[in-house]
Amino acid sequence: MNDESAELMKETTERDPFEIIKAEEEKLIDRDRLACMLCKRQFNSSELLAKHQQLSGLHKTNLSVLRRTLLNDEQLEHVEQVEREVRFNSISFFSIIFFPFHAHKQMNYRDRAKERRDKYGIDDTPEFSKRKFELEKEPIKEKTPPPISDDNIGSRMLKAMGWTEGTGLGKSNQGMSGIIEVERRKSGLGLGNQNAKFSRESYKEAVRRTALQRFKEMNG
Repeated sequence: MNDESAELMKETTERDPFEIIKAEEEKLIDRDRLACMLCKRQFNSSELLAKHQQLSGLHKTNLSVLRRTLLNDEQLEHVEQVEREVRFNSISFFSIIFFPFHAHKQMNYRDRAKERRDKYGIDDTPEFSKRKFELEKEPIKEKTPPPISDDNIGSRMLKAMGWTEGTGLGKSNQGMSGIIEVERRKSGLGLGNQNAKFSRESYKEAVRRTALQRFKEMNG
C-alpha cells in the first residue's frame, strides 16, 4: 500500500460516517436528469426526486447496502447505534444524514425543568393548574339548611291558629308534620315517569325505595 492510499484510508476512517454516506449518495443523484442512479429511477420533478431520497423504501435499502461497502466495522457499529437511538426518539434517519447537528441536538435533549425539580425541589407547575387540582381534590360540602326559628312569619301564623310544633296540619292533624323537601327532576325523564323525582336521599335509601316500588308494581 502506497502513502497516498494509506492517507486516503486514514482520512476516510477519521471522517464522520454520515458525511461519507451523504457524499457518496450525492454522487449517485443526477439532478440534471432528475434521476437516482443508485436505484435506477428517473422522476418528473426535483420535488419527487427529493421525496424518493427521503421516503423510498428501495432507496433506504440500497443506501444500507452501499454504506457497507464504504464504512469499516467501527463506523458501521456507530451508524447502527445512532439508528437505534433514532428509532427510540422518533427522529427521522435522513434528518441525521442531512442535518446531523440538528438531529444530534434533539437526541441529546436535556429536561432542565426536571433537573431543577430533582435538585432544588422547585415545582414548575403553573399556579392556576395547581389551584384547579386542589379544588378538584376538595370534596363538595352541601350546605345544611338552617332550622326554622320562632321568628318565622309562617310559624307564628300557624301557632296563632292553634298549631303546635311536631303535629300535622289539618282538622285532625292528619297532614304532614315534616319539612317539605325540595325535589329535583332527573334530566331526560318524562313527566309521567315514576322515577322522575328524587329527594336528597342516600344511595342505600334510593335502592330500597326502588326495590319497594317494583315489589308493589309486581303485586298489583
